[in-house]
Amino acid sequence: MTAGRFTNKQRIKLRLAGLAFCPRCDKAVELLTFDEAARSFNTDLQDILLLAENGDLHRLYNRRAKVMICGKSLVDFFESRRTRLLDSHFVNSMSA
Repeated sequence: MTAGRFTNKQRIKLRLAGLAFCPRCDKAVELLTFDEAARSFNTDLQDILLLAENGDLHRLYNRRAKVMICGKSLVDFFESRRTRLLDSHFVNSMSA
Protein backbone atom coordinates (compact mmCIF):
# COMPACT_ATOMS: atom_id res chain seq x y z
CA MET A 1 0.00 0.00 0.00
CA THR A 2 1.21 3.47 -0.72
CA ALA A 3 0.87 6.39 1.66
CA GLY A 4 -1.98 7.81 -0.42
CA ARG A 5 -4.05 4.66 0.10
CA PHE A 6 -4.07 4.88 3.91
CA THR A 7 -6.90 6.81 5.48
CA ASN A 8 -6.32 8.82 8.66
CA LYS A 9 -8.25 6.15 10.57
CA GLN A 10 -5.94 3.42 9.23
CA ARG A 11 -2.86 5.45 10.12
CA ILE A 12 -4.12 5.90 13.68
CA LYS A 13 -4.68 2.13 13.97
CA LEU A 14 -1.10 1.53 12.78
CA ARG A 15 0.27 3.95 15.37
CA LEU A 16 -1.76 2.37 18.17
CA ALA A 17 -0.44 -1.05 17.12
CA GLY A 18 3.13 0.26 17.49
CA LEU A 19 3.61 0.56 13.73
CA ALA A 20 3.97 3.47 11.36
CA PHE A 21 3.93 3.86 7.61
CA CYS A 22 7.41 4.34 6.18
CA PRO A 23 7.14 6.07 2.79
CA ARG A 24 10.64 4.96 1.77
CA CYS A 25 9.87 1.28 2.52
CA ASP A 26 6.29 1.75 1.29
CA LYS A 27 4.88 -0.35 4.13
CA ALA A 28 3.92 -0.43 7.79
CA VAL A 29 7.03 -0.84 9.98
CA GLU A 30 7.99 -1.12 13.62
CA LEU A 31 9.54 1.99 15.13
CA LEU A 32 12.61 1.80 17.35
CA THR A 33 14.31 4.39 19.48
CA PHE A 34 17.91 5.15 18.57
CA ASP A 35 19.03 3.26 21.71
CA GLU A 36 16.90 0.22 20.84
CA ALA A 37 18.31 0.25 17.31
CA ALA A 38 21.87 0.31 18.64
CA ARG A 39 21.22 -2.51 21.11
CA SER A 40 19.48 -4.62 18.45
CA PHE A 41 22.69 -4.94 16.46
CA ASN A 42 25.17 -4.54 19.31
CA THR A 43 26.55 -1.29 17.95
CA ASP A 44 27.15 2.21 19.26
CA LEU A 45 24.51 4.90 19.39
CA GLN A 46 26.83 7.13 17.36
CA ASP A 47 26.86 4.53 14.55
CA ILE A 48 23.06 4.63 14.41
CA LEU A 49 23.03 8.44 14.43
CA LEU A 50 25.56 8.56 11.58
CA LEU A 51 23.66 5.98 9.53
CA ALA A 52 20.43 7.94 10.03
CA GLU A 53 22.11 11.22 9.03
CA ASN A 54 23.51 9.57 5.90
CA GLY A 55 20.05 8.29 4.98
CA ASP A 56 20.94 4.61 5.34
CA LEU A 57 18.33 4.31 8.11
CA HIS A 58 14.90 5.87 7.73
CA ARG A 59 13.78 8.35 10.39
CA LEU A 60 10.10 8.72 11.25
CA TYR A 61 8.12 10.55 13.91
CA ASN A 62 6.08 8.54 16.38
CA ARG A 63 2.70 9.70 17.66
CA ARG A 64 4.45 11.76 20.37
CA ALA A 65 6.48 13.60 17.71
CA LYS A 66 9.70 11.83 18.72
CA VAL A 67 12.14 10.86 15.96
CA MET A 68 12.44 7.09 15.67
CA ILE A 69 14.20 4.59 13.41
CA CYS A 70 12.34 2.44 10.87
CA GLY A 71 12.88 -1.17 11.96
CA LYS A 72 12.80 -2.51 8.41
CA SER A 73 15.50 -0.14 7.18
CA LEU A 74 17.65 -1.11 10.18
CA VAL A 75 17.35 -4.85 9.50
CA ASP A 76 17.82 -4.40 5.75
CA PHE A 77 20.94 -2.30 6.26
CA PHE A 78 22.64 -4.69 8.67
CA GLU A 79 21.70 -7.78 6.65
CA SER A 80 23.18 -6.30 3.49
CA ARG A 81 26.33 -4.97 5.17
CA ARG A 82 29.57 -6.76 4.35
CA THR A 83 31.03 -8.90 7.11
CA ARG A 84 34.24 -7.61 8.62
CA LEU A 85 37.07 -10.04 9.20
CA LEU A 86 38.07 -10.65 12.81
CA ASP A 87 41.41 -9.24 13.82
CA SER A 88 44.09 -11.54 15.25
CA HIS A 89 43.66 -10.09 18.78
CA PHE A 90 40.08 -11.36 18.93
CA VAL A 91 41.03 -14.79 17.57
CA ASN A 92 43.89 -15.11 20.06
CA SER A 93 41.67 -14.17 23.02
CA MET A 94 39.11 -16.81 21.98
CA SER A 95 41.74 -19.58 21.87
CA ALA A 96 43.20 -18.68 25.29
